[in-house]
Amino acid sequence: MAMGVHPLNKDKFYEAINLYISGQVSQVKAAKVAGCSVPTFKKYANKIYGGEELPDNLWGKK
Repeated sequence: MAMGVHPLNKDKFYEAINLYISGQVSQVKAAKVAGCSVPTFKKYANKIYGGEELPDNLWGKK
């Protein structure tokens, strides 16, 4: 990841996606739940639902 970029919390991100998909929250609220910006939320949500591979370090170091 680029310097200054923080990995996402996988559990929070998937919680946010589920809330958004079920219509309980907007993209703005989902991004807040996920702990990222709206463009970042949309980018990775689209990758997940498009079946694209996510970056290895998206969720942090293993």
